Amino acid sequence: MINHSKPSAGPRTRIDSRRSVNEVLQCHPATVMVFNDFGVDACCGGASSLADAALAAGVEPVILLEALEAVLAPIGADRGTCSVMCACGTGEGEGRP
Repeated sequence: MINHSKPSAGPRTRIDSRRSVNEVLQCHPATVMVFNDFGVDACCGGASSLADAALAAGVEPVILLEALEAVLAPIGADRGTCSVMCACGTGEGEGRP
């Protein structure tokens, strides 16, 4: 289970908190498990910004962003493995055509 209590003292995240849940899911389908773990509504609430969705789920936005990036790093999203320009703000996706 993910600790939702307080933000880490680490660096700022690369994912823009103003992007919508749907934009992130479109570019990075593997993030669905993070949204589910945090109780973020990715269906009816998918048009919400990440910041608004986090707050609606009762979590600080930076915590959600850090969890999303933790999922993306091991699958290579930070190494530019995608061939599409991603709307999530990282410029990288997960190899979608």
